[in-house]
Amino acid sequence: MLVDATNYMTLYTYDKDSMNKSDCGTACQVVWPIFQAPSNAKASGQFAAFKREDGKYQWAMNGKPLYFYANDTKMGDKDGDDKFDVWHVIPTK
Repeated sequence: MLVDATNYMTLYTYDKDSMNKSDCGTACQVVWPIFQAPSNAKASGQFAAFKREDGKYQWAMNGKPLYFYANDTKMGDKDGDDKFDVWHVIPTK
């Protein structure tokens, strides 16, 4: 599964998102915080940042916005996987 290189927490995608567009608003982000990118983030391979409607920048993988799950409390947790059948961890090869 894909994790953040800083805190090693699991990253998720949301089926209701579009290409480089998040459908997870303010209330959603309480439980599913965005994987925030700096405004000067540079694309690298499959990863790029996009500007959200709220003005924040968010990392995406192949255009799919990336999130954390608030109930994951330690490295290796993936309690949000398949939550509501729309949240998924990103498998690695």
